[in-house]
Amino acid sequence: MILTELSITDVNDLKTEANNFDQHANEIKKITDQMLELVDSTISCWRGTAQSKYSNQFKGLTDDMKVIYDMCHEYYTDLVEIAKNYETAESDNEARANSLKADVNLVQG
Repeated sequence: MILTELSITDVNDLKTEANNFDQHANEIKKITDQMLELVDSTISCWRGTAQSKYSNQFKGLTDDMKVIYDMCHEYYTDLVEIAKNYETAESDNEARANSLKADVNLVQG
Protein backbone atom coordinates (compact mmCIF):
# COMPACT_ATOMS: atom_id res chain seq x y z
CA MET A 1 0.00 0.00 0.00
CA ILE A 2 1.35 3.40 -0.94
CA LEU A 3 0.70 6.37 1.30
CA THR A 4 -0.80 9.12 -0.80
CA GLU A 5 -1.19 11.58 2.04
CA LEU A 6 0.63 11.85 5.32
CA SER A 7 0.10 14.73 7.67
CA ILE A 8 2.05 15.05 10.88
CA THR A 9 1.10 17.97 13.05
CA ASP A 10 2.83 16.82 16.22
CA VAL A 11 5.65 14.28 16.34
CA ASN A 12 4.64 13.50 19.92
CA ASP A 13 1.46 11.90 18.54
CA LEU A 14 3.67 9.41 16.68
CA LYS A 15 5.66 8.71 19.81
CA THR A 16 2.48 8.21 21.85
CA GLU A 17 1.08 5.84 19.23
CA ALA A 18 4.37 3.93 19.17
CA ASN A 19 4.31 3.54 22.94
CA ASN A 20 0.67 2.38 22.80
CA PHE A 21 1.60 -0.36 20.34
CA ASP A 22 4.55 -1.41 22.47
CA GLN A 23 2.30 -1.64 25.53
CA HIS A 24 -0.27 -3.68 23.59
CA ALA A 25 2.44 -6.01 22.34
CA ASN A 26 3.70 -6.56 25.87
CA GLU A 27 0.14 -7.15 27.13
CA ILE A 28 -0.43 -9.75 24.41
CA LYS A 29 2.77 -11.53 25.37
CA LYS A 30 1.93 -11.43 29.08
CA ILE A 31 -1.61 -12.77 28.59
CA THR A 32 -0.38 -15.49 26.23
CA ASP A 33 2.22 -16.59 28.76
CA GLN A 34 -0.41 -16.61 31.53
CA MET A 35 -2.78 -18.71 29.41
CA LEU A 36 -0.07 -21.26 28.68
CA GLU A 37 0.89 -21.39 32.37
CA LEU A 38 -2.73 -21.99 33.29
CA VAL A 39 -3.10 -24.78 30.74
CA ASP A 40 0.16 -26.36 31.90
CA SER A 41 -1.07 -26.25 35.49
CA THR A 42 -3.99 -28.54 34.59
CA ILE A 43 -1.55 -31.43 34.17
CA SER A 44 -1.47 -31.93 37.95
CA CYS A 45 -5.25 -32.47 38.18
CA TRP A 46 -6.28 -33.60 34.69
CA ARG A 47 -4.66 -36.39 32.76
CA GLY A 48 -5.53 -38.23 29.63
CA THR A 49 -6.07 -37.76 25.94
CA ALA A 50 -8.47 -34.84 26.33
CA GLN A 51 -5.96 -32.94 28.47
CA SER A 52 -3.18 -33.62 25.97
CA LYS A 53 -5.30 -32.40 23.06
CA TYR A 54 -6.40 -29.33 25.00
CA SER A 55 -2.82 -28.54 25.98
CA ASN A 56 -1.53 -29.08 22.44
CA GLN A 57 -4.23 -26.80 21.01
CA PHE A 58 -3.07 -23.96 23.24
CA LYS A 59 0.58 -24.63 22.57
CA GLY A 60 -0.24 -24.52 18.85
CA LEU A 61 -1.47 -20.96 19.36
CA THR A 62 1.91 -19.90 20.71
CA ASP A 63 3.36 -19.31 17.24
CA ASP A 64 0.29 -17.31 16.19
CA MET A 65 0.51 -15.17 19.32
CA LYS A 66 4.22 -14.60 18.71
CA VAL A 67 3.45 -13.41 15.17
CA ILE A 68 0.92 -10.91 16.56
CA TYR A 69 3.40 -9.76 19.21
CA ASP A 70 6.17 -9.38 16.62
CA MET A 71 3.87 -7.39 14.31
CA CYS A 72 2.88 -4.99 17.10
CA HIS A 73 6.48 -4.60 18.17
CA GLU A 74 7.62 -4.01 14.58
CA TYR A 75 4.96 -1.34 14.17
CA TYR A 76 6.27 0.25 17.37
CA THR A 77 9.85 0.33 16.08
CA ASP A 78 8.68 1.67 12.70
CA LEU A 79 6.78 4.53 14.35
CA VAL A 80 9.77 5.38 16.55
CA GLU A 81 12.00 5.48 13.47
CA ILE A 82 9.49 7.64 11.58
CA ALA A 83 9.35 10.05 14.54
CA LYS A 84 13.16 10.27 14.63
CA ASN A 85 13.31 10.88 10.87
CA TYR A 86 10.63 13.55 11.18
CA GLU A 87 12.53 15.30 13.99
CA THR A 88 15.77 15.17 12.00
CA ALA A 89 14.07 16.59 8.90
CA GLU A 90 12.44 19.35 10.96
CA SER A 91 15.78 20.24 12.54
CA ASP A 92 17.52 20.27 9.15
CA ASN A 93 14.76 22.45 7.67
CA GLU A 94 15.01 24.88 10.59
CA ALA A 95 18.78 25.14 10.14
CA ARG A 96 18.36 25.79 6.42
CA ALA A 97 15.67 28.38 7.04
CA ASN A 98 17.85 30.13 9.61
CA SER A 99 20.73 30.28 7.14
CA LEU A 100 18.66 32.21 4.60
CA LYS A 101 19.15 35.94 4.43
CA ALA A 102 16.37 37.85 6.10
CA ASP A 103 16.37 40.83 3.79
CA VAL A 104 16.93 40.81 0.11
CA ASN A 105 17.99 43.91 -1.82
CA LEU A 106 16.25 44.17 -5.11
CA VAL A 107 18.42 45.61 -7.83
CA GLN A 108 16.60 47.98 -10.10
CA GLY A 109 17.96 48.43 -13.48
